[in-house]
Parts: sequence; C-alpha cells; structure tokens
Amino acid sequence: MESNETEKGTTLANCCGRLDSHQDKIMNMGQKLAAATRQIHYLTSEIHQLNDEKEVTVSFKSGRRQ
Repeated sequence: MESNETEKGTTLANCCGRLDSHQDKIMNMGQKLAAATRQIHYLTSEIHQLNDEKEVTVSFKSGRRQ
C-alpha cells in the first residue's frame, strides 16, 4: 500500500510524513498563538489598572526571526 502513488506521483508514505510535519507545524503555531493571547490578556489587564494621569510607555518586540 505504501507504494501506491497519487496522480502527481507522490507515494503514500511520503504523504503521511508530510501530513505529520504539517500537523506538527500547526500545533506549534497554535501553542504560540495561545501564549501570545495570554500575554495580550495580561497586558490589557495591566493597562486597565493604570490611572489616566500616569504616563505609560509600551514597547513590543517582534518574535519573528529574520
């Protein structure tokens, strides 16, 4: 069965490996998104607790790798 090919010539074993790789990437992205969401929630709560008279400086550092 692993020797079966798709119309474009991809073997079943190769397809399964690629699907596993895509699933790992999606799971990793989901975890990063959840962490970013928690951080945004925390920062939003902190900002709401500040009084209007106080000066606030907020900076964001991109997590992207160049």
